[in-house]
Amino acid sequence: MRTLLRLFLSVIGAVALIPHATAQDIKIGALFPLTGPFSPDGRSLMQGVELATEMKNERGGIWGKQISLIKADAIDVKTGRTEAERLIGVHGVKLIMGTYASSISYAVSEVAERHRVIFWETNAVADNITQRGFNYLFRPASKASDNGITATAFIKQFLAAKLGAQPERLRIAVVYEDSIWGTSQSKEFERVAKAAGLNIVASEHYLRTTTDLSSVVLRIKGAAPDVIYMSAYIPDGAMFVKQAKQLGLKPKALIALGVFADPPVYEALKEDTNHIFVATWPLGGVNMNSFEQGVRGRLAEFERRYKAKYSRDQVPQFAIAGFAGADVMYEHVLPAAGSMDPEAIRKVALSLDLPIGATAYGWGVRFEGPGKPMQGHNSRTTAVIWQWQDGKPYIVYPEALATRPAVVMPVPAK
Repeated sequence: MRTLLRLFLSVIGAVALIPHATAQDIKIGALFPLTGPFSPDGRSLMQGVELATEMKNERGGIWGKQISLIKADAIDVKTGRTEAERLIGVHGVKLIMGTYASSISYAVSEVAERHRVIFWETNAVADNITQRGFNYLFRPASKASDNGITATAFIKQFLAAKLGAQPERLRIAVVYEDSIWGTSQSKEFERVAKAAGLNIVASEHYLRTTTDLSSVVLRIKGAAPDVIYMSAYIPDGAMFVKQAKQLGLKPKALIALGVFADPPVYEALKEDTNHIFVATWPLGGVNMNSFEQGVRGRLAEFERRYKAKYSRDQVPQFAIAGFAGADVMYEHVLPAAGSMDPEAIRKVALSLDLPIGATAYGWGVRFEGPGKPMQGHNSRTTAVIWQWQDGKPYIVYPEALATRPAVVMPVPAK
């Protein structure tokens, strides 16, 4: 009886999240962390998917039908699995968009694969997500090693010269939170950096939920690094920057990862964001003239509507990621698939051949096919280096995409 009651309440709760859904609607699961520690970026991703859905529905939907998002809250790995099972078993969805954290994506995509349901990853970057030979998993977003490759090139080709040192003489420390995301980001960077002849003098990890990073800061300080490469979420990353300042750890450059390019970083650190570098995707920072006309118009409309709806001066990168991922599905995959049959969707996804500038991500789409080491990953992704200057992030590398020149000086600035 209790099991039946829990199932009934789960169904009732989910239905409440589907506005005006009918039997004729196209049902798509949207699984993001909407509460808990990942919720700020998770909500941004969901908002991006929601606005993409609203815009597509206003243009007539797909096959003359409206799209209904069935939203679910993936607070953590366990909840993500449970919610994926509910979306599939109770609501019968054949396509799930998500998630945010790589650890959640890794688990949820396994559930979808087992049920032969398409899992469309709009954001999570761990390389190993798409190294399992899954047939129903597709990631139009970038992967962790993209950031490591770009950061290594940035250090060798730009940063070393600005610091007046040979690249191999720079002392580089790595610090990371030890989830799948943080570990994969840092280990990929270490692998690429060492292969390029860079000198890794320290590698420290910690629990993301820790409340004190002073011991980690002091160990890093003892290694006397010139450059720090940090894989952290905003709360723990901000804690590291603050405690580094307090304890006198002053590298010549700090390179953080993706989440550090979003507005909440400035809210957490204020002027201490200035001069921090961020290795991540080019979302929101590339001149729109580089986009194809159709996606350029949709992206401009999305950004205008997002700012108006949420009273924001700047659109978070994760909101753009949510929009970009959904837009590829709505514009290029589902119309050609002709139905929600996972086999039809899979066939179209594998046939995509979109050039650079054809998506709101800023890159193209060409998924690795069956038998490839990164099956289901988009081989046309790239990363760039942003830098915080005067309270805002700007692309500073590579030069062809830069909107401002980089400023190199000790970090924190005070």
